[in-house]
Amino acid sequence: GAVVDYLPHPGEVVNTATSDDGSEHALVTDRTEPTVAFVFKVDETRFGNLAQIRIYQGALQRGQSCFSRRSGKRLRISRLLRLHPDDPTPIEHASAGEIVGVFGLAVESGDTLVGEDPRTGRALELDVAGFEIPEPVVSRTLRPPRDADLETLGKILARFAREDPSLRVGVDAASGLPLISGTGALQLALYAERLGDEHDLTVELGSPRVTYRETITAEVHFEHLHRKQSGGGSGQYAGVSGIVRPIDNGELRFDETEIRFVDGVRGGAIPRPFIDACDRGFRDALGAGPLVGGPVVGVEVELLDGKTHPVDSSDLAFHIAARDAMREALSRARPVILEPIMRVEVDAPEACFGAVGSNLVRHRGSIVDSRTVDARALIVARVPLAELFDFATELDSLTGGRGTHSMSLDGHAPVPAGVTVDA
Repeated sequence: GAVVDYLPHPGEVVNTATSDDGSEHALVTDRTEPTVAFVFKVDETRFGNLAQIRIYQGALQRGQSCFSRRSGKRLRISRLLRLHPDDPTPIEHASAGEIVGVFGLAVESGDTLVGEDPRTGRALELDVAGFEIPEPVVSRTLRPPRDADLETLGKILARFAREDPSLRVGVDAASGLPLISGTGALQLALYAERLGDEHDLTVELGSPRVTYRETITAEVHFEHLHRKQSGGGSGQYAGVSGIVRPIDNGELRFDETEIRFVDGVRGGAIPRPFIDACDRGFRDALGAGPLVGGPVVGVEVELLDGKTHPVDSSDLAFHIAARDAMREALSRARPVILEPIMRVEVDAPEACFGAVGSNLVRHRGSIVDSRTVDARALIVARVPLAELFDFATELDSLTGGRGTHSMSLDGHAPVPAGVTVDA
């Protein structure tokens, strides 16, 4: 067929994986090499979780063990399938270059699966560059018909999130209702529709809300001692001190999502086993900023010193000390709220050029490009997402239904002073 005649053989394409030190390694289409595979899709079926996997190097066979690079867990291949639309066929093994299905793996879309490194006996430290998962920018609550349906709804949403990495599932702090976040209001509405069509569960969607981030604009020093005594048993004792600063030495990149942790402790002031607990505590605090509870991004945390107790110091104590130290430091580091900015492209009749442009500017937009082609106005603008929830209706009104638009995330920017944030 055409696939065989025109598409390249897997061995004719050079694929690479990235190691933990950032270097690239060429993958070999050879079944005798250690396994490197990529999970590109996960479906929930009546038979369980079906992972669709491309094998880049090595092989997969029934009964084999491999490792998830995301979770670090050892996974066992129990049911291996050759995928056909109507009749998946059980197979014993598959080699590099093949696409297969595996039932029952605890994986997510975008996971890399690896075998053992024959030199070390440990899991290969390689990741396949898959698809880029967009950050959520819109959230909506879901209210089921009865409170008794909340548990069922939660389980279904968890399955949806495993299928679609761009969908995030949580709980709204104010109402206690399930909260779903994604790349746009339409995506969330489609999932609500699936709940009714596939699970006979009709839900009431809350109004779309922007998913804000936070960052800091100043470098500050922190120092905190966590001490808690218990009656009779071991207490808790941990001290941490260090610096939190904006990434790039104060030159903010508002699309920087990274959180960097630097271990600057010298002389064993904090024992090595407790350093990771500090890192987790810092990240715990950075998960919800001091202004609107948005994730804090674009920061570097340097741990410099600490205090320990021979009996009362523990992972938990250092986790709590680091978390509380960071929460206090963030409030002093001149935090700001970041809002998602969308690139909006409008195609409308030339006669509507002025009205559409004025509408975009009125919504805090800035015109990036504009031109007319064949009696059509083409306008490109950067507009805060918070201003765009009614834009489709407004565009229809301005153009008599003859205008179209598309939008995509184009970064984040600080919310201007005087603008009310509904978080």
